[in-house]
Amino acid sequence: MLQAVHSDRSGRVFVSADYGAAALDGPTPVVLERAIPLPPDAQLVPLADRAAIGLGRDRLPRPLGPARWALAAVLRPGHLRTHLPAVEALADVAPLEPLPYAAVAADLSGEIVVAAVAHGSAAPSRRA
Repeated sequence: MLQAVHSDRSGRVFVSADYGAAALDGPTPVVLERAIPLPPDAQLVPLADRAAIGLGRDRLPRPLGPARWALAAVLRPGHLRTHLPAVEALADVAPLEPLPYAAVAADLSGEIVVAAVAHGSAAPSRRA
């Protein structure tokens, strides 16, 4: 299972080992099951004043807390996001800008992964 990640106010990234990774597939948080390693040209972006949502042991979505901001990735051409970050907006927060935010998580080794697929020249080549 992928693990939830979040950022603090200074932009540091933390793995929330007690929570599974959640992402939005439509309006509802779901289990993030598939992700790729964070591409080297992707940018991690803390989503200020938006609490990260993770999955508890019961696999239900839960906010990680107001000081634990959601984290997203902005992908460059060659990658297509599959899920949006699962967030809970705090009071009186403006809507997100329409940027291509993608959900992020951590694999079991703690490496950051992103909800995306590579296409075109970014996709790994297949050998026969």
